[in-house]
Amino acid sequence: MKIAALIRAYHRPEQLGLLLDRLDGPLWAPFVHIDRKSDIELFANLRNKAPFLTNRVQVNWGGLSQVEGVLRLLRAALRDPTITHFYHMSGQCYPVKSDDQIRERIARFPVGSANLMELTAMPVSHKPLERYTRRWLHDVQNPIAWRILSRLFPRMPDKSLSKLRGIALHGGGAWWLFERQTVEKMLQFLDENPWYWRLFKYTDCPDEMLLHSLVAPLGITIGGTSPTADTWIQGKAHPETVTESMHRGFVEGPALFGRKYIDFHPALT
Repeated sequence: MKIAALIRAYHRPEQLGLLLDRLDGPLWAPFVHIDRKSDIELFANLRNKAPFLTNRVQVNWGGLSQVEGVLRLLRAALRDPTITHFYHMSGQCYPVKSDDQIRERIARFPVGSANLMELTAMPVSHKPLERYTRRWLHDVQNPIAWRILSRLFPRMPDKSLSKLRGIALHGGGAWWLFERQTVEKMLQFLDENPWYWRLFKYTDCPDEMLLHSLVAPLGITIGGTSPTADTWIQGKAHPETVTESMHRGFVEGPALFGRKYIDFHPALT
C-alpha cells in the first residue's frame, strides 16, 4: 500500500513542513499544490521534502479553481504506478493515527470499497441546490467582468438540473480517500465529458459536489465517510480550529486525520 497525500496549501509554510515531516515514511507519497496567489519562495526550504507542482492554479475560495488544483494533484500522483490510494488534504491537516493504524484501517476494506467520502443526496440544509442552480462569482477576478456579471446573473433564470443528463447531485466534505481505480474512472469521465466540467463553472463550492455526484453513475462503492475529522458550527463558513481537547477526541475516534490545526498542533506538544 502506498498513499498519495494530495496537499493543497497557500500559507503557513512552517505548518506544511510539520505535515511533510510526518509523512516521511514508506506509506506516503506527498504531492503539494501551492495557490498561485501565494509567494512560492516562502516554501523554498520544503521543496526537498515532496514534489511541488509547477503548473499552479490561482485558487479562489468557493470556485471551480479549487477542483482544478485537486485534479492537477491527482494527475501528477497517478503517474506513479506504485500508488494505490489517493488522500486529499490541506496543509492544516495532520494524522491522528499511526501509519500502522492507517494501513490496517484501509486494508480492512474489500478491494473496490476503500473509498472514504462524506456523501449525501442534495438538497439538504447545508448543501442546498442553489449551490448549483444559481450563478456565483467566486472565480471572476476581473473587476469589470465582476461588475457586469454581478448585475446580469441575478436576472437570469436558475440553471436546469436537466443539463446534468440524469446525474443526481450529491454533496459532502472536500477531504476524501480514493482507490486508484476510482481516480482513473473519474479522470477518464472528466476527460471524455467536458460538458460536465463546464456545468460547474459558476457554482458554489463545487469541491463539495462535482466529484461526489460522479460516485453513483460510475458505479463507485463508498466504504465509509470522510477519513478526516473536523468540527463545524451551523451557519459558519469554515470549521473550528482544533483545540487540545478536540484533538484528543479525534485520536479516540475513527478518523485518520484531523483539521484545522492552527494554534494547537500535536507535533509541537
